[in-house]
Order: sequence, then C-alpha cells, then structure tokens
Amino acid sequence: MHLSSKWAYYAKSCPIMIILLIIATKLNIFSYKSSEAQIDIARKSPNTSQEQEWAPQQQDIDQWENNAPFLHCPHGSDRRNEGLTTFKELVAANESSFCSCPSEVTFLLVTNLPEDQSPDSEHLYRLCGCNYAHVRLDSESAWLGMQWNFKYKVTPALQWLETNHASLPEDSFIMFSDAFDTGLIGDASNMVQHFLDYDCEMLGMSTVADWPPNKEFKLFESEKYPWSKCRPHLSSGAWMARVADALSYLRIWEADWTEKEGGMTETEKTRGWDDQMAFRRLHKRFYPRFKVDTLAKIWTRSDSSMNCI
Repeated sequence: MHLSSKWAYYAKSCPIMIILLIIATKLNIFSYKSSEAQIDIARKSPNTSQEQEWAPQQQDIDQWENNAPFLHCPHGSDRRNEGLTTFKELVAANESSFCSCPSEVTFLLVTNLPEDQSPDSEHLYRLCGCNYAHVRLDSESAWLGMQWNFKYKVTPALQWLETNHASLPEDSFIMFSDAFDTGLIGDASNMVQHFLDYDCEMLGMSTVADWPPNKEFKLFESEKYPWSKCRPHLSSGAWMARVADALSYLRIWEADWTEKEGGMTETEKTRGWDDQMAFRRLHKRFYPRFKVDTLAKIWTRSDSSMNCI
C-alpha cells in the first residue's frame, strides 16, 4: 500500500476503531456491574482454600460431643418447647456466667415486633454482653405487610449491612439467626475459630430435616457430609460469614427471588419462593466455599438426635 494511501486508510478506520473500543469498554463495565451481585469465582479469601473438598479429622468425628452454644428450636423439632422454655428460664435468671460472646462478631436479628417488645434471643444477647443489631420492620420497610414473610430474612438484613458495614470492625464477622426460635445458651467465645476450622466463606446451620423436601439437595448434602447421619442438611435458620462475604451472599440470595420469582423447584411453583430452598440452592452452587455446620460447632437443633453427629 502506498504511504499516502496507508494514512488515508488509518484516518478512515480510526473512528470505527474508537467506536469499537468504546463498545468494548462499555461491555466490560456492564460485566463488572453484573458481577457485583455475584461472588467472583476467581477471588480467594485470604484464609480459605475454597475449591478443595473438605472433611473433618477422623478424631474429631470419633471424639465428637455436642457443645454448640446456640440452640435452634424450629417448628417440627420434637424438643422445641423444651428449648424455648430454656431461653425463658435463662432470661428470668438474669445471670450471665453461662455465656460469653466474641467481640469480633456482630449478631443480627430481624423481627416485626414493635419497639417495646424484644424476643428472648435479644434478651440473651444483652445479658451475655454481645454486640448485636435488631432490625425492626415497620410500615415502610415491611413492603409485603407486617405479617412475617420468608423474604424478610434476606432483604432487611442485606439493607442493614449495606448501610452499616463500613462502621463494623475491620475483618469482623456477622452471625444471623432466627429471632424467635434461636438463642445463646453457652460459651460462644471460640465461635470464630470454629468458623475458621471449616475453611469457608459462608457457614450455615445444620439440620436433620430435608426441608423443603428436595431429592437433588438431599443427595448433594448427604454426599458432601457422609460422616453426618443426624445433621447433614442445611437450615436457613442461622448463618455466619465475614462482613464482605455476607454482603456478597445476601445479594445473591436476594437475587434468587427478585430475578427468578416463582418456580425454581416444583415445591416453589405451588408454595412460592422459599428462603431455605434458595439457601440450599446457593450452598450447592458455591460449595465448598459455603459449608454446613455438620459438627454443631456453633448451632444445634433442639431434638432427640442432638447428641448424634
């Protein structure tokens, strides 16, 4: 090509090249913004090997005892009333020698209670000197009405974290639990180390129940935690994560209903979106970065199989 023709070619091509460059930049921006609502699969948490399969040491299984500091008393557990009575008795005793909390954990509750009422879980946090936040839904924040809804376990917690995460201690942790049927009944001072033992970003409470019933998730959880016969399944009743990871997972959990409302499973097609089904969906998607507390290091369900791993 002649030199003058060459320059003429570049002069004509430049606008096209610039336009293509702008489009590519825009696409990258859009891709980046889209990924803000998801966990970057390539990102590695400093203390997490993440992509490796995980199993406890055999001696941890052989010598296992249930020393979980938190008790969960959901509907369906055969010792629910006994557990709820324990909470009330501990609150009434007004004595804190039985419990302790780590300073690097903020405990999060979400309720639809008025200002002058508190659940026993909050009384226990206060009694034990825990750092906690109680998110109270009101006529403005309860967009689906004041009656409790599964979605209130996700979006209000996310909104609180998005507003307050910068004021929380650096490298600190969040623990969320159901406010009305979960309570602190023991020494939780080592719960951060127990969390770290699992080598994960998100840790969820375990349960004996495959609920809502789902063959895919039941099989997956049983295969990943074969040492656990009495608590291999995931419950959305409580979870723990570093603050940054909690934000990431809550955004994905929320997107599960805002973007895919209705019909992720056969159960949800008839009953509507279910927080626990969605939580189990996230666990299957992100395991081993998301694990279940199958050793009951932090939480245990109040039922007759409490002392069975």
